[in-house]
Amino acid sequence: MKFNSPIFPLTVVIPTLGGDSLFKTIELINSGTIVPEEILVCIPKEEAYRVLNHNLENVKVVSTNCKGQVQQRAEGFKEAKHSYVMQVDDDIELGADSIAIMIKMLEKLGCGSVIGPSFYDPVTLAALHEYDFGVVGFLKSLN
Repeated sequence: MKFNSPIFPLTVVIPTLGGDSLFKTIELINSGTIVPEEILVCIPKEEAYRVLNHNLENVKVVSTNCKGQVQQRAEGFKEAKHSYVMQVDDDIELGADSIAIMIKMLEKLGCGSVIGPSFYDPVTLAALHEYDFGVVGFLKSLN
């Protein structure tokens, strides 16, 4: 597959059981304005047959000995080749500029920073998370 956007030294880690939405998520990631050099699909080895027959040059299947997103994600982080690493679920629909915006913000914040996207309902465009800012938000974040 030839990509229409620049390749960026980024590893994307996707813990999955190989559900129907996985390849749509990968397709959206690879059709963005920046394409990650590496996408690691972390899947328990007994489920790996679901994803082994793909034709995506930047996708690598990581067969894990465990089930559970936390453990699968940890295995992917160990395999990541790049200093930029992004974790997404297998049912996330990223906008075309999402990765570029997050990288730009991360570079602005500097080394050791962590960021995350805001999620919106695709129909109503309502935010799926609500955040309190200022002192109230800080105090709530301590819980």
